[in-house]
Amino acid sequence: MKDIKFRAWDLLTKQYYSWEMLFKLNLTLLNIFKNDGLLLEQYTGLKDKFRNDKEVYEGDIYKWIGVTFAITIDSYHGNRFMFGKDILCKAYIEEGHFLGNIHENKNLLEKTNERY
Repeated sequence: MKDIKFRAWDLLTKQYYSWEMLFKLNLTLLNIFKNDGLLLEQYTGLKDKFRNDKEVYEGDIYKWIGVTFAITIDSYHGNRFMFGKDILCKAYIEEGHFLGNIHENKNLLEKTNERY
């Protein structure tokens, strides 16, 4: 069973907070989820072996066989993680490579006309 956790992008300070850091800041779960200044991104349950098993989150940008996509969530079909129009699977992470994320590296998506 995969861990359910999030990271948060702070719209004001333009930085990420880990799930652990949010709790160290004494934010309650209710405050975290209701905070308009934080954009939450969910952990996919996958780890990138090329980045020392760094966790892969919604909003990460990957390149796989020459195609660049941001990892998204399809909440219409049961909250599946998506890689473009495909369901995210381990092969995309193992065969592809991490480029950045949608907040700090949005220019990587603009080059491919991908919209997040």
